[in-house]
Amino acid sequence: MNPSSADKVAENPVLAAEPPSTTEPSAGSEAAPSSMVEIKIAPASTTNPEAKKATRPASKPFTATRDAPLYLLLNPLIWILWLLDFLAWLLITIFYPPW
Repeated sequence: MNPSSADKVAENPVLAAEPPSTTEPSAGSEAAPSSMVEIKIAPASTTNPEAKKATRPASKPFTATRDAPLYLLLNPLIWILWLLDFLAWLLITIFYPPW
């Protein structure tokens, strides 16, 4: 490991994490296998001061319209679904009248 890598490890708390001790567990507790390493991750606000500045841009508020937009009306799948919905309504009304 070259000196620059060692400096990076010392500065970064995630890379500097040490594996848990391999001593015998006390009665009633379970020890993690020696191959596992405990990694502690700090919240982004403490590790990156620029994280607070990064916010989402303001979006337009939701608005409902009475009419569908043109691109929706020109979609052929919508016409097929509308036709199937109408046929289902018609058949249900004929074979199972509400009265």
